[in-house]
Amino acid sequence: MTKEMNASTQSTGEFFEERYFKAIRTPEFSDIDDELRDMFLSLWHRQTNAIYAAQSWYDLSAQGFASNILCEGRQDLTWRTFGYKTLFDLVLKKFSGSEEHPINLKNRIKLNIKVTNINWKSNKVFIHTADKSVFQADHVIVTIPLGILQVNHKSLFTPTLPDIKVSAIENMKVGTLNKIFLEFEEPFWTKDFKLSAFMWTKEDLEEIIGTDKEWLQNIYGFLYIDGFPNLLETVLSGNKTKEFESYSDAKVESDCMWLLEKFLKRKLPRPSAMRRTRWSSRENFLGSYAYLSMQTTANNISPSDLAKSICNADGKPVLLFAGEATCPNYQGYVHGAFDSAKRAAQEIIDFYSKVIGISQINKL
Repeated sequence: MTKEMNASTQSTGEFFEERYFKAIRTPEFSDIDDELRDMFLSLWHRQTNAIYAAQSWYDLSAQGFASNILCEGRQDLTWRTFGYKTLFDLVLKKFSGSEEHPINLKNRIKLNIKVTNINWKSNKVFIHTADKSVFQADHVIVTIPLGILQVNHKSLFTPTLPDIKVSAIENMKVGTLNKIFLEFEEPFWTKDFKLSAFMWTKEDLEEIIGTDKEWLQNIYGFLYIDGFPNLLETVLSGNKTKEFESYSDAKVESDCMWLLEKFLKRKLPRPSAMRRTRWSSRENFLGSYAYLSMQTTANNISPSDLAKSICNADGKPVLLFAGEATCPNYQGYVHGAFDSAKRAAQEIIDFYSKVIGISQINKL
């Protein structure tokens, strides 16, 4: 299947529907009625959108679907009460230098400073910021989210980026996946609950289409979060994410409870707290993460084009690009972003190993 998808010029939706309807018409599935068939297909569509942050699986290329692979290890583990900052704590402690050459990375990290221009026309790179500061560097690793690059790349880089880099930035897609968390004083679900998914009948959909609850049809289901027994999580993707971000917290909470009560067919306790994301509205992100769209495939663009470094005449990598959008197999994932950073750092190390020798690098 993966081999077929990698060679396909179809969208993910077209690819799966073609095979789904062919299979569903065989005698083995003759007892499945048309409505159940369509309900399951819709669920599959929403699940795919949720995984890839795609607006529609008709926009997600089959090649893009096939390119992402599962990382080793369990997919449902969490940082529990420690949060994602644990990852940064681990990295900062692990890569803190040696006893002879200690490196205080925390003192080298500048926060709340907006970069306005990266000038790479000479052997050095000059980074200009909104507060009029200028930082000089031999190399710059650009990890700016793709959504920001798409809006600002023309003014952000001097000189402008090469055509292949511009094409990669402009032809890859940034999707939005928003999350909603509902916290309850006591869980109303059983201990063995892991996931609930919603299958909408035609009558169900007719009830909300054209109303301010229409966004609810893009919710795939509610998840139990490991380590948080009183918390439910749901994700929202698809074509109503921007509308969702404009809604008040009170409306989002009320609509989610309406949805749960509709499908569980009973009155439920109100949440004690609710939190949600608004990724496409956040000025420093403008979306959640990248995916390979039909436009990407049509223009023969890949994450490798975005990842390729820009070197000077001496072969020195001056501008390097990292972040989840540059990772061919783990787009949208933290481990993809982490791997891309290691790749960029290794490229700098490899350059100096050729120039001054690996033994000298080890002394640095």
